[in-house]
Amino acid sequence: MADNTIKRDDFTILRTPAELATYVSETYEVIASVREFRQTARLRREPYKTFIEELMPFSHFCTWRYGEQKEK
Repeated sequence: MADNTIKRDDFTILRTPAELATYVSETYEVIASVREFRQTARLRREPYKTFIEELMPFSHFCTWRYGEQKEK
């Protein structure tokens, strides 16, 4: 994340399970490291709400289910 902002459009980019896991991990680290982002995320405001409630669980599922598959 070059500019350290969370954008909802970034959630819809096609990624492999490994790429999605990397994106989620890096984004989570950015949220955790910036006080303003943490506060907004704790209030469950967008786009953090979607990231926490939808993208993170989806990433975990994809890694569990499809993690080692090669892209076709």
